Amino acid sequence: MSDSIRAFTPRSDAYARVFFPVTSEGPDTRTWSQAFATAPPTPDTAWPEERARSSSLNSASGDVPSEVASVLIDVLVRSGVARDEQVVLGWWSGYGDTVAPPNAHLDFLPPDDREMWLVLSRLDAIPRLTKQVGRGPTRWLPMSRSWSVVSDIYDRSVIVVGSTRLVDAVVSASGLEAVFVTDRTRRAVLS
Repeated sequence: MSDSIRAFTPRSDAYARVFFPVTSEGPDTRTWSQAFATAPPTPDTAWPEERARSSSLNSASGDVPSEVASVLIDVLVRSGVARDEQVVLGWWSGYGDTVAPPNAHLDFLPPDDREMWLVLSRLDAIPRLTKQVGRGPTRWLPMSRSWSVVSDIYDRSVIVVGSTRLVDAVVSASGLEAVFVTDRTRRAVLS
């Protein structure tokens, strides 16, 4: 299996890495830049290296946080994606703290052959399904195949794949901490 994000993302014009918010002993969230008091993260910024500076910090893993999902959905819609676009959503089936989404079926997704609950739904149903399941889906695969949102169960960020216009909108979106990446970005840095 390739050690780049190309192993689990479709080929596309552009890619962005969106970092999940950081928490520490409380409900307040911060960006990685704020939490680690560093310059903005780079495509290769790795969670274990950053977290080594402060073990009290945490970030979602295997769960696209609802605040990230909401902004991503808004950016997708502003970029021309229909709110009711049909999307295959995927959740890893191995979490003990989640329930299967309604109408889900189990299947194995490459490249890592993780058993995933898959649901054909609409883009605008993601917030509701996230509440029902207990975690946000880590795979958003639209029927149009013009964009996607993907991460693995250990990742603390997602890769958004799409047109240059869409990825530009993601990177510049208020409420997201995101950077441009290439399809050669190492998967190891995502977790």
